[in-house]
Amino acid sequence: MKRLLLIGMFLTALVFSAFAQKSTQLILRSNDGSKNYTIKRGDFVKIRMKEPDEKVLYRGTFRRYENGLVYLKGKPGIPVDQVQNISYRPLAARIMFWGLLLLGAMLVDIGFLSVFAVAGSGPLNMVKAGFAIIGLSVILQIGSLNHARDIAANWTIEQWSPPLPAQKLAPIP
Repeated sequence: MKRLLLIGMFLTALVFSAFAQKSTQLILRSNDGSKNYTIKRGDFVKIRMKEPDEKVLYRGTFRRYENGLVYLKGKPGIPVDQVQNISYRPLAARIMFWGLLLLGAMLVDIGFLSVFAVAGSGPLNMVKAGFAIIGLSVILQIGSLNHARDIAANWTIEQWSPPLPAQKLAPIP
């Protein structure tokens, strides 16, 4: 049992170490000062570009922003000066959506299956609670989407990089 707990803790630390990697962030500030958006590694991003002949849409997980290029997972660098609109959803909102959706589906499933085994209103209340949680997860998913439209005219784009680690000074003899 202790080994299983130790292995679980090790795997959890391994997963969270991937999120702790240093990367640059994209900060969008509206010119009127009303909104600030910080796009971090792992956020889901939709980028619309206005090409001379057509509209181009890129979707994917944000990786980094360097030298005027936005890098999404599995996509080449996207030049920011050609971006028209950016929509993004934070990683925490995506995790919450899927977690609540799974919890709600389990409650609905357990409630429907236990209706034949348990008398009373317990299973019906469990099904109602499951559907309420599913509805809440959908509302949170819709509400967590942030939009920045007309980037060139209304927004300022900044790059934030983590500070460099401090160098240890050697002791003076």
